[in-house]
Amino acid sequence: MPFLSSLADKSFKVDENGKIVFFPWGYFGKGYILVDKAQEDKIRKAIIVSNIVGLSLVLIIGVVLRLWFITLLLFPFVIVIWTLQTKRFTRGLEISQMAYSINSNAKSAAFPIDKPTRALRISIIVQWFLIVVGVIVGLYEERYLPEILRTYVNADDSKALSLVETVVMISGVFLLLGLIISSIGLYRLKQWARTVYVACAVLGTVLFLFMGPSVTSPIQGTFEYLANATEGFTIALLYFSSAGTNFESLNKNDREGR
Repeated sequence: MPFLSSLADKSFKVDENGKIVFFPWGYFGKGYILVDKAQEDKIRKAIIVSNIVGLSLVLIIGVVLRLWFITLLLFPFVIVIWTLQTKRFTRGLEISQMAYSINSNAKSAAFPIDKPTRALRISIIVQWFLIVVGVIVGLYEERYLPEILRTYVNADDSKALSLVETVVMISGVFLLLGLIISSIGLYRLKQWARTVYVACAVLGTVLFLFMGPSVTSPIQGTFEYLANATEGFTIALLYFSSAGTNFESLNKNDREGR
């Protein structure tokens, strides 16, 4: 999967001596000089597999089974497992003096990033921050809802899904996955991501009409509203600012092999 490979790419940089440096914690840790390309490929495959497993667990446990609190409880275990993997990968390796930079190896590094493009990237990060916080707040506040609302929520969660509800749920999972992938693509200024992102936003709005009643606390609703507003702001930047021009220019350069 290209987007998973691009995520793995962020963990590897090339220093001024042409050596491959592995940054297991990105900005938040030091880099390690790898011995050869084979070692890089081995670590890269492990990262991609870990991403596939993690994303699958989130979609199945969180979205399909609606057990978001379990995904949150699993997060510390994921950190521990990755820490152990990192120690195994970097055992005996020389520590690099190179500082991590998100664009140090990217083709877009030499491309001028203006204020609208920076705003676009910030908007994407803020949107997902609001979404995640909204989900966490919703899970926490559910227990404090009035009894009649808790009864409704529990009954709605335990009932068997109709054919329409099943189709809506499956469609929602695919749209969520598309939104995640396109958000990553937008951050990396990929042309295809604009179309996918907008399509997911529009189809998600249409799909919402078939989801039936929902119970939302005021705080959770506020975060969801802000996330939707941020999504609209992102789309506006994509088509009504110089960020859109940067997309076209950058992807033209990529096609020309620059």
